[in-house]
Amino acid sequence: MEQHSLNIAVIGCGLGGLSAAIALRQAGHNVTIYERDHTRYELGSGIGVVSNATKWLEGEWGVDLGLAKALVCERAQIHDWKTGKIMADVSTGDYNSRFGHNYYMCYRADLHKALLERALAAADNVGRAGQPAILKQDHRCVAANAEEGTCTFSNGVTIKADLVVGADGIHSQIRRSIGIAPEVKPSTSCCYRFIVRRSKLEALELTDLCDKPIISMWGGQGIDKVVWGPSHNFELLTAFAFFPAERAPLCEDGWDIPATPSELANTFPDIDPTVRAVMLNAEDVKIWRLFEHQPYPYRHKGKACLIGDAAAPMMPDQNQGFSMAVEDGAALSLVLSQETLTRLKGDLSEALRLYEELRSDRVRIVQEKSLKARTDVRERFGFATPQDPPGKLTAEWLCEYDMRKHLQTLLDRSEKQQ
Repeated sequence: MEQHSLNIAVIGCGLGGLSAAIALRQAGHNVTIYERDHTRYELGSGIGVVSNATKWLEGEWGVDLGLAKALVCERAQIHDWKTGKIMADVSTGDYNSRFGHNYYMCYRADLHKALLERALAAADNVGRAGQPAILKQDHRCVAANAEEGTCTFSNGVTIKADLVVGADGIHSQIRRSIGIAPEVKPSTSCCYRFIVRRSKLEALELTDLCDKPIISMWGGQGIDKVVWGPSHNFELLTAFAFFPAERAPLCEDGWDIPATPSELANTFPDIDPTVRAVMLNAEDVKIWRLFEHQPYPYRHKGKACLIGDAAAPMMPDQNQGFSMAVEDGAALSLVLSQETLTRLKGDLSEALRLYEELRSDRVRIVQEKSLKARTDVRERFGFATPQDPPGKLTAEWLCEYDMRKHLQTLLDRSEKQQ
């Protein structure tokens, strides 16, 4: 088989960029990751790693989620807003038996560490991981030319690559370079994110909140919703608290704006007293202003393509933002595999066209369903009630998806049309 080894620049060292780097180096390419900061500090609280992502991370790429101190999520529970009484209890611990891979709960910083280690690690003894990716810090992209495959950074360095992968987030410079102007409007929702250490829960005699790998939710029948779960080997409770945007003390875009525990608790005066007590002991409290992005018309042009939030920002309510970024990286690795490139006679433009076709409809559906779940918990995948809305997102649709089969269908169709 003819070998096609591309020089690929991944712009952004977040969770999505690292996932793509791992996938692409394993596909036999030379990957360099460009990070704008000197030391990447992963922002955020907890994150769910659903089976449709785990199948790639653990099953295909060898990422050590033990290093990420990940917990297998066993259950998801909905509580009464005022009393805390459990109103619904759904098993998630059976995802491994149902779909072949676990549903995990992680702290974002731990997950970032595990992905970074795998991206930069030496090839294993059977060469499965390919050549280690190279990380270049202090490289903030300020301009890019998609047709030429070039990027210029704030330090004055300009690079040229066979392919530029825009993993540079919601304000992507690479997205701008391929001519996409986002259609954005403020969401009716705003969000606090925060953590609570186990030592604080011990002082409150509430360690039971952090002892079991359970996602706990209050509200969800409207804008107000609090969601939390343990992570970091049960040493942290990581949480999100959504509320109407008109009650927010800010209008600016961002998700790293400091707030105080009292501001957090006072936003929810009538919630379960246990939740308020936990909020008053919160740390790293930040406000996240949510914005709704309409689906972008395309995700590649010339020698550049987009993944993750750069390609499809979405509401967090289906727990699929990171999982969709992982799938993006997987899709790129499949269309740029040695087998597919040989079949395409090395045609990069055709490979990127296939990448877009592989991803566009699936990601659009998840975006749409995530927006619906923002104010209606019945839309949330994994929860089943007699009042489920028609066409809701399901765990089966997410986790039984066969990307290789999908790509094979697209390749066969394309060859028939030639």
